[in-house]
Amino acid sequence: MHESLRAHLAVIAEHQANTFDLFLRERLVNLANIIDDPLFAADRVDGPLLRGFLGELQQTSDAFVDLGVVSEAGELESHVGPVNFPSRISYQDEVWFRELLSSERPSVITEIYLGFRGRPHFTIAVRRRRNDTIQILRSTLSPERLSNYLTTLEGLAKYMRLW
Repeated sequence: MHESLRAHLAVIAEHQANTFDLFLRERLVNLANIIDDPLFAADRVDGPLLRGFLGELQQTSDAFVDLGVVSEAGELESHVGPVNFPSRISYQDEVWFRELLSSERPSVITEIYLGFRGRPHFTIAVRRRRNDTIQILRSTLSPERLSNYLTTLEGLAKYMRLW
């Protein structure tokens, strides 16, 4: 009986892990679609354009909290979301930023951390090389909304349809 229960829990845990992985891969695709959009490829992505992109992302998943464009030097060039940062933000010393620039991978997903806003979140970011510069699009995701997703039948049903 204990073995049967253990096996059942293992299957549930594996399904949750696969659902979580699928969810994160979908969010990376969402960001990749935006950074590859011809409108994004312009020299300067401003607030109204970025706000439109964030609205599209939030229709896809309410886990998206904000959206920002980060320069190759780590400076936050444009940002939309619920937090108005009082001064310039630099990500140059952030682990996720250094990892994104130093690896061959075009994207990064962080662990949950507090960051500049002092609230638990995790960051996903994608980068593209255009001409001689690198463009980075980053977003924070709400761990609470992700937890809600994982515990709903919608998340499980979505995962089961893919099988």
